[in-house]
Amino acid sequence: MGFSIKTIREFGGQLKYNKPVKYIGYTIMALVAFSMIGFFAGPSIGGGSSSGDSTETQGSNTVVAKAGDITVTENELNQMISLITQGNERAQDPQMQLMVRYQAASSVIQQKQMMQAYESQGITVSNAELRAARDKAVEEQLTALKSQLLPEGKGTDADLDREIRKLNPQMGLAQLKERMAATVSDMQLRSQLYSQKWQEQAKARNTPKDDAQMKQMFEQIYLSRIYFAINDKQNATEAKKRAEEAMQKLKGGAKFADVVKTYSDDPEAIKNQGGQTPGTGYLQIQNELAFLLANSEDIKRVIDLKQGDLSEPLSARENQGYYIFQMRERKTEVPKDFEEKKEQYKDQYIGTLTGVEQNQLMRKMPVNTKPEFNEPLLRVYASWVESFSKPTPERLKLNKEALTALTPLLAENDIYMASKQLLQIQILTNLRSIAVELKNKEQKKEAEDQLLAAYTRYFQQSGTNPSMRKQYAELLIEKNMKKQAIEQLELAMGEAWEPNQFILVNELENLFKKAGRPDLAAKAEKRSKELFAVVQKQQDEQQKAMMEQMKQQQEAQSKDKKDEKKPDAAAGKDGNQAGDTKTPPAEDNKDKK
Repeated sequence: MGFSIKTIREFGGQLKYNKPVKYIGYTIMALVAFSMIGFFAGPSIGGGSSSGDSTETQGSNTVVAKAGDITVTENELNQMISLITQGNERAQDPQMQLMVRYQAASSVIQQKQMMQAYESQGITVSNAELRAARDKAVEEQLTALKSQLLPEGKGTDADLDREIRKLNPQMGLAQLKERMAATVSDMQLRSQLYSQKWQEQAKARNTPKDDAQMKQMFEQIYLSRIYFAINDKQNATEAKKRAEEAMQKLKGGAKFADVVKTYSDDPEAIKNQGGQTPGTGYLQIQNELAFLLANSEDIKRVIDLKQGDLSEPLSARENQGYYIFQMRERKTEVPKDFEEKKEQYKDQYIGTLTGVEQNQLMRKMPVNTKPEFNEPLLRVYASWVESFSKPTPERLKLNKEALTALTPLLAENDIYMASKQLLQIQILTNLRSIAVELKNKEQKKEAEDQLLAAYTRYFQQSGTNPSMRKQYAELLIEKNMKKQAIEQLELAMGEAWEPNQFILVNELENLFKKAGRPDLAAKAEKRSKELFAVVQKQQDEQQKAMMEQMKQQQEAQSKDKKDEKKPDAAAGKDGNQAGDTKTPPAEDNKDKK
């Protein structure tokens, strides 16, 4: 066939130390492995892309989640999952499956919200621009692949095609390009193009027109403020009325600190300072004011105030109230190296103001827009996640609802069975904790009984998990079921052999002691130390390798510098030789005579 498992492993070994080409490398490896499956199990996938494409797009437009007017299709979700789990060996772990799916849907929604925000600024991306970006992405991947497969990364497309076929005779360059193009996410490309265009426009907007404007970045601004909160004690109308009253007193000559003492709803620390806030740089204060004020125009009004001037009552962001500001002081101190480092300061000026604009844009995005899932299992998971941010009564309600909705799903034997069982254990653990918090012994016992049954089902059906066994054993010890607890602890010990599990094994040691088995605790202690020693050795080797790499880089840099100096030295030597050719002294007049 022209390739083997050894070929794949060798190629994988190259990729391990070359991060820029990991993505395309894994694509090649996946395609090679896939074609091997085809060789043994059925027709090759390399004969054409039409059947493969139809399989990939099947059901791709099915909506799996939404938030407001934004929808997430199955295809978009899967592409985001591939992106965020790339290189993560635990991506298919039952403990990760639901979390990854939930986070991927949330990420798609946030990305689409950000694109909507860019569109509100007049940014557009055409299909032609999208195609060009996809072609560029494919070419970059092919360039990276050439660096791996061709000598010094140089050669023609025919050379690359030949090397690809060595890995997989049924996969040529043309087919690989099609596969690459299919793996590039339209949404990711579109999002990047929106961001690039916005950044370019923001840079143009924020480029200082002269040195005087740029020197504003060295100005320190000192503000005082009065805050009028909208809360349970006063509504928006009442807060606005108090702000207007305070404004009248200030215009009538009242001292700012006295008005602060009478009217301000700020924390005591600020009120006790007469409303004074610490001095802030001209660029930084724009960010700080953006967290307080609703409108960017109001931010500019405050920054443009002259010393001693007052602002009118300004709306706080998210309808939290009103602010009155006074410009207490402003002073500028330009650094001595301004002329020398002008370009660096210019970049800093542009970057800071662009960051301020970006933050303001993001704050205009919808807040607290949670995904609504069409999949029943993800609805349960989302409800469980939501419960963590709620007060106890609502947390109890959400966990009970999640458990009720999950119960019939547990009867369905599918690829998510282990994930469902783990979710049931997590929900029951929450219910038990809430019962303890509420001092409800009956609810606590009910949750514990269900939890014991859930652990039993999980380990009977879903295999190994030393961390879960440890939690199971903790519950058994608490229920004074020490014999069963010791069984679970011994099983956990048998499953915990990875060096990074030394902390887990140390916890097992403590549980063996609680269960009355000091002999097994001693074994666990020994195992924990052995695993820790392996971890330390690995870290030492990594540190040694890193130091060796740094040494080699320094030697290479030193050699480069010496090589740069050689031509100068040679030129100098040649110059000296030319200079040493002295003009014969003029003959003495006497000799001439």
